[in-house]
Amino acid sequence: MGMSSDRAPALTRGPLSQQALMDLYAPPQESWVRANFVSTMDGRATGPDGLSGSINSPADKAVFDALRAFSDVVVVASGTIRAEGYTRLNTPDEWVEMRTAAGRAVHPPLVVVTGSGDVPDRVLEEGPDFGDVLVALTEQTSQDAVDRLTARIGKDNIIVAGKDRVDAATLLAKLRERGWTQVLTEGGPTLLGAWVDSGVIDEIDLTVRPLALGGEGPSILTGSSEALREARLLSVLSVEDDLMLRYQLSVSK
Repeated sequence: MGMSSDRAPALTRGPLSQQALMDLYAPPQESWVRANFVSTMDGRATGPDGLSGSINSPADKAVFDALRAFSDVVVVASGTIRAEGYTRLNTPDEWVEMRTAAGRAVHPPLVVVTGSGDVPDRVLEEGPDFGDVLVALTEQTSQDAVDRLTARIGKDNIIVAGKDRVDAATLLAKLRERGWTQVLTEGGPTLLGAWVDSGVIDEIDLTVRPLALGGEGPSILTGSSEALREARLLSVLSVEDDLMLRYQLSVSK
């Protein structure tokens, strides 16, 4: 994973159009790993209720939908799945044609990362207008949990990717074996911290909201090492008082 060539980052101002989002967020390489997060101006990744949804905005949601539309698969940790009320994924109508023209499934598959095998029922429930769901486990996940999940989603949708924790590089390699080279993670902060430490993140897409909460709370990185990393600013999207930033992450220093 290298840094991109020198160039001035593009500055785009709203209002947004689908074409503007396509131009800004088209993946720069055939194989690319992105992380999408929102943060307050003082660095909080969640609002007073402990959820990221309480600090997002219509502009942030538009970028959120665009990033999903460009992704072959979306990876989310089970804690975030539970906290944020995830279900299987559904593509907004305006992005369906773009996905299918690129040979992608109408709705991106959701990969749930969990060492325990605990996945909320609402994610496992099937529906005609939602994407597939896979679960990434470890070799130490209990057989009872594996059997329960296999009965719900099938053996082919179980991915073992690590001995005592789900290893980022192993999981990504197994996703690429399935032809999924455009990978998006939406966290949470602990998963992003682990993936940054593993050196697998190519790009962080960060919305900075004009909010100041104060106090203590999680940042977009939790539990990562204190190694210094540099990032290159790829683009800036300004909509009203929101800033949507694209950073290409370098390797650890």
